[in-house]
Amino acid sequence: MNDVDTKHVADILQACLAHYCNDNGDWLALLHQQLGLHIRRAEARQFIDGRDAHGLLLDYLGSSYAAAILYDRPGDARLFELVRLPAYDAADDVLVAFAAQLCFWEFEDALEAPCTACRVNERLLTVRYADEEDRMCQYGAIVSYGVITAVAKIQAKALIWYPDAAEIIAILSMALKLRERHGTALPETIEELGGFLLEPPTPPVECADIWREWLAVRYAGRYFRIEIRQRREISGLRECSPPQR
Repeated sequence: MNDVDTKHVADILQACLAHYCNDNGDWLALLHQQLGLHIRRAEARQFIDGRDAHGLLLDYLGSSYAAAILYDRPGDARLFELVRLPAYDAADDVLVAFAAQLCFWEFEDALEAPCTACRVNERLLTVRYADEEDRMCQYGAIVSYGVITAVAKIQAKALIWYPDAAEIIAILSMALKLRERHGTALPETIEELGGFLLEPPTPPVECADIWREWLAVRYAGRYFRIEIRQRREISGLRECSPPQR
């Protein structure tokens, strides 16, 4: 919490919690009264070790924040975690990032929440999200230095075609989206998320107005050859034997 706005949000939360701990009212009701602070979600949850908690998604001065409130015992609550989330293009992405952040903090999923999340490895989480029309989408989320820094939809067609390779598809989906958004090289993201590049992406080859490239990746002891179409779509994935030494 090294920026002024985040510190101010922390001060507001701690002031409301202090009133609650001193038997001066419901801290969440007090929080609703704070000018300039909007509560997007407030979810009563538990940590995986059984401790009671609240997860909060807050808006303040154009930024979104995720917070964890821990109840040490009845009538005693404290601010456990607070992070400022990056800006996202879509409103749904913020909800996905919030769910991933709670999962990273080791919250249990809540049945009434629109998202459920799970850890894939130290850097990657996956999130299932039901939108307003009850369509289920799967997302990947990257965590860096304790904060969810990027979210992107996992390519649904690839999941249908290759259901037993869901984790490598999540990694590839994130890598392709970060290349599209920020120009991040595929090898950089793949290796950051736990994959190992066996063969770097080939230069794109054009045939019938379709650009294709190929690469080979090892992940979790499995070996895959992958085809990418139009620089953004996983169009082929084949598990293969380990390379000969």
